[in-house]
Amino acid sequence: MAIGAKLKLLLKQRKMTVTELADKTGISINTLYGIIKRDNKTINPDTAAKIVDCLGVSIAELLSFDEFVESAKIEFDDIENRKKLLLSYDALNSAGRIEAEKRVSELVQISKYQR
Repeated sequence: MAIGAKLKLLLKQRKMTVTELADKTGISINTLYGIIKRDNKTINPDTAAKIVDCLGVSIAELLSFDEFVESAKIEFDDIENRKKLLLSYDALNSAGRIEAEKRVSELVQISKYQR
């Protein structure tokens, strides 16, 4: 099932219309209808983030890992490292996730770790 079909199902489960989702996320209604109608295998990462935040679901409920990789246009060499990070993050409880996010935020501020 591609992204459009998953989005349509999630909206149905939450008894929410595309118009309501557009109003709550700021995503244009045409963009949302396009995603559903074309049943895309990729989606803009910012759009995906707004949708999952609004619907209260994980990114995995909207995108498979392969769809996430394709949507984010991640370099192939980097895929395995990102997959390991995601698996490690998923293994953490909520307190651990908060701490991990804090530490990563700190690391990105240190110039020797920046791209």
